[in-house]
Amino acid sequence: MIKTRYSSLVVLSLILLLTQNCVENPVESDSGLPASGKVAYLSHGGFYDDPWTTQIDISNLDGTDPVQILHSTQEYLVTDFQFTPDGQYLIYKPDYQHINKVDMETMEISTVLEDSVGFIMDISISQNSQQLIYSDGYDIVRVDMMTGVSEILTAGLSETGNSCLDPEFSPDGSRIMYTYYISGLAPFHIYSMTTDGEDVRRIAEGKYGRYNGDGSKIVYNNHFANNETTSTFVVNSDGSSVQPITSLSLTDIKYMSFTPDSKHALYTETQGPPYNRDVMSINLKDLSIINETNSQFIGEQYPIYSPDGKDIFYIIGRYTHEQILYDAHVMRVVAGDNEDELIFSAEDIHRIAIQPVY
Repeated sequence: MIKTRYSSLVVLSLILLLTQNCVENPVESDSGLPASGKVAYLSHGGFYDDPWTTQIDISNLDGTDPVQILHSTQEYLVTDFQFTPDGQYLIYKPDYQHINKVDMETMEISTVLEDSVGFIMDISISQNSQQLIYSDGYDIVRVDMMTGVSEILTAGLSETGNSCLDPEFSPDGSRIMYTYYISGLAPFHIYSMTTDGEDVRRIAEGKYGRYNGDGSKIVYNNHFANNETTSTFVVNSDGSSVQPITSLSLTDIKYMSFTPDSKHALYTETQGPPYNRDVMSINLKDLSIINETNSQFIGEQYPIYSPDGKDIFYIIGRYTHEQILYDAHVMRVVAGDNEDELIFSAEDIHRIAIQPVY
């Protein structure tokens, strides 16, 4: 009797332990990615038929269980499509004066900011997911994610018609980096300031500055000779130790993605004619570059790492001979595999976003 009771307690304890582990540790897929991670797709339809449509779909990281959460003939989404760093919300623009969010638990859509003054461009979200910033074409505006209250941070810089563009929070949330353009003059300059608009510092001559994951370095572009050639540089976040990375034509780093350990970054590089675009990765320590896709497709774009930094997601656009986009696919480069996997297709996919997993 005592032995039976003791065995029952042991079994019950094991069951409770296993249950606790299942709750605390998300189940991983064969590729090592947490099964709870999601990938979101922003796509457009109606190029050849009315009405024009916009839709958002979400699936698991391997493309399974796709769910459409938005299908609209009223909304036109162009850019600024991303998850909050805590993974709880998907942020998007229904138009140029509003910002919406999707609750990832309930899939309910609500408004973060409405009726802004000026256009909303280049959204960045703080690491604690409590604030966002954007450019209205002239100024950098900060918005409280909970209250929707907004504040202009750069009014003094834009009074003479100059523009503050492409803002980004530093990973620790203490500073904001942005591109500053003086009206009628070249070149662009990269500046940073505190989150209240103070302590303005010039970092480098260039644009599209991107912090690496720990904020110690900034990667940016600088255009030369009538904008036909772009060189890419890496610099310490205080502006010291500038190093050139590459000097190939039309290098695009605006949507650069970094591994969690900040050692590698993804970007697209266009060479031509025939202007083939490939997904490239760069080792930020030795500045070596690898072509991750080397595809025959023209429209490879918007590459992004999986939450563990092992796999790569990117969009392929396929074109007719007249260079008109007629369909698009989201591909996944699985670590250690030589073949890319197709996980989603639509008429025109504009952006993809990967949900952070914590």
